[in-house]
Amino acid sequence: MDEAALRLEIQHLLRKMGYWDYHPPDDTPVATPTQINQILKALSLPTSKYGVIQNILKPPTWKRESISMARPDIYGLNPTGPTVVIEVKRIDPKAKIEAWFDPANISDGQRAWLDMWCYDADGQGFLGIGTIESPRRMWIYPWKNWVEMEKRLGEKDLHFKITLSDLSEEWELIKVTGGWDLPSFHSLLSMAFPNSSPSLYIGKTQPHSFRFTKKEGQS
Repeated sequence: MDEAALRLEIQHLLRKMGYWDYHPPDDTPVATPTQINQILKALSLPTSKYGVIQNILKPPTWKRESISMARPDIYGLNPTGPTVVIEVKRIDPKAKIEAWFDPANISDGQRAWLDMWCYDADGQGFLGIGTIESPRRMWIYPWKNWVEMEKRLGEKDLHFKITLSDLSEEWELIKVTGGWDLPSFHSLLSMAFPNSSPSLYIGKTQPHSFRFTKKEGQS
């Protein structure tokens, strides 16, 4: 299990809540393996030089950290409330005493994207973070709350790691058969249904033929 699996679990949850989830595709490399092999053949180079050509064709560092590549993993489009963005990270399963997460795994580009969305544009951004081994646990943290936690922990230790005990139960998901649920007080739930209860939105889709057909007595 990896971050892609965590992302799919969160997308399934968003879908269940009524969001229209979208995962922007990762940027493609400058050259595909097939193209690199074609270059080797054209230059009459042995296949042992594959790595050399691959390194030459890598995008420069600034391009790898562009806004395009640093965009969040999930967009939750919402026709009845605010759209949300979620960056997904996994908690390191190899820790000997307690599982932990290194904040350095959130790149500068990813931080800049979420900061611009949440602080500059006052949008709704989250960090979805979870374990990939049993016992499974998952959180969807508002980005501003995550930043506040990092600042608090950083005051004690500049090289801090975030452990499971540091993560607030306020943002923790509930494990259910086949996926996850949000606790009733989670802010993401109130954003999904800002004007009514969730039950009023589920199963209410109507075909265009019904929606635009004049009812009896209408002019």
